[in-house]
Amino acid sequence: MVDTRHDLDISVTATEYSAVSWQTHWGWENYINYNLDAQSGNTTQLIEHHIPRNARVRIVNGSLIGSAHDGNLRHFSGTSVSASAIEYETPAAGGEAVVTSAGESSKAFILDFGGIRKVKALAVAEVDGKLPPIVMVLPWMGIEFGSKPLFPYNEKLTLADPGVDNVSFTAVETAKLFIQFENPVINPPGEEMDRTDEVLDKLFIISSTLPLNTRVAVGNRPPFHTYAGELKEETPLPEFSDELNAYLDEIRAAGAEDVENFPLMITMDAPGKIALGDFQLVYDREGKAKWGDSHRQSISFDRQGVQHLPLKFPASTPNSWQIHRISLDVIPEFPDWRSFPRNTLDVPDKISASVCSDLNIAQCLSITETTELYGLGLFVSANKEKSAILIEIQTDKQGQPDNIPIVEESVTFAANDDAGWVDVMFSKPLSVVAGKNLWFVIKSKKGRLSVVLDSDSTEKAVLFNRNSAGYKKFPYNSGNLAISFRQYRKPAVGENARVVSLTIAGTTVDADLPEEMNTLTFSYLDAETGVSKGPVVAPENNSVGLDLQITAHASGSITFQNVIARYQQEMAY
Repeated sequence: MVDTRHDLDISVTATEYSAVSWQTHWGWENYINYNLDAQSGNTTQLIEHHIPRNARVRIVNGSLIGSAHDGNLRHFSGTSVSASAIEYETPAAGGEAVVTSAGESSKAFILDFGGIRKVKALAVAEVDGKLPPIVMVLPWMGIEFGSKPLFPYNEKLTLADPGVDNVSFTAVETAKLFIQFENPVINPPGEEMDRTDEVLDKLFIISSTLPLNTRVAVGNRPPFHTYAGELKEETPLPEFSDELNAYLDEIRAAGAEDVENFPLMITMDAPGKIALGDFQLVYDREGKAKWGDSHRQSISFDRQGVQHLPLKFPASTPNSWQIHRISLDVIPEFPDWRSFPRNTLDVPDKISASVCSDLNIAQCLSITETTELYGLGLFVSANKEKSAILIEIQTDKQGQPDNIPIVEESVTFAANDDAGWVDVMFSKPLSVVAGKNLWFVIKSKKGRLSVVLDSDSTEKAVLFNRNSAGYKKFPYNSGNLAISFRQYRKPAVGENARVVSLTIAGTTVDADLPEEMNTLTFSYLDAETGVSKGPVVAPENNSVGLDLQITAHASGSITFQNVIARYQQEMAY
């Protein structure tokens, strides 16, 4: 028997093959992968990891290791074997081999790899019976097999005598090989399989073809990444938590609960082998807020202000939650106007000015934006008697109202009303022009009413008019003592127009919400370290509670649904 192991091209890396010392010190049989499960080409790799049904993956990282196939032909993806119609025999007188009809001999076979492949060696092995020794290997030349054999190693077309169990090549790239064995291939006793199956299962190959243009997908979803070119070493995958969560959503919708593994579907243009590197998976559990039996809750605002909505998340264990993220769907219903200034606090009721039958007061409206004015908000003092006032909007004339109303609106008050904000909404919006100031004049229609003054106002000072004698500044008003009021107007281009601010556990999200559903997110993860700075909350009465503070800068309503908290628990997963 001719030993051809010295002809192996061992100038390869350990990534491509097992350590070359196997071939050198332990013999050929240790260099071939005789594992019948060794696969090449497209593959599905299962990532083993328990993911609970209420979990959301936050991070998933991993890597793939590409290498060339060394195993039987059946698992060299794309390969087929057919019996050859011809074979070669050595004439009685010796010399070059001659072609003869194969007939029923089944000595010669054609190995079709389905594309150009790099082949380094072929071998027969003792795997449930052994193929006969190899006596000839011919390369494919594009339209026919060549006349110069790859084995035996000479210039003439001859058959090896005796045959060998393994042959190797320095560098062969071919789409097909012709192989002839010393004796006919026969099936094991009692088996009726095709003899080509014997060759597929018992002829082993060492290839240097690496995975080419490898595509990776989660399950049957579209590929989320492609490695261009050959995958010849361990290469990291991009972080793919979004893809994995989408896959989990799909299978959970179909009835899956806890998941013990998930599939990576790997396809390629040339059949190398793929192995998995280390995978890291971090997930958060999810809890969904409920109000009674509902996952939906609405809050109404009569005017600009602050309200609090308790968030209750059902908890199945007594372990504390480390909150990482909260997302919520928000459905707003607010008008076009916003309240300016945006301060939502009440005004201290320390200084006030009263209107009565013989006393009117007036406050300048500084118009800084060309927009539409929808109304005013006034902070009034507590009153003991029924009263009614008339609000007039007048244009400015030399720093005073011109006494010609362009808007008139009435407001009535019940007896014993508390101090607070009162809205005066116009029957239709009033168009205003930047730089052209207006005045609002407060007149009594019935009784007496006091409005609170702001000693720190940046507005022009309030004026009074007694018995229609003309407007004057209050005698004691040495500064800019002005009426406490708000403008309800449409925001100008570029102006802060956010209608709602939401605050949970010290984190605030401002939103200018259109009249449709929006998803807002509170994240407590440090972008650099990935460490959560969110609250740690212990369950009480089988639920975890958080406070949602809602600040609205207009009257209207807002609906919350699908309020989902992502968290980790102080327990092993």
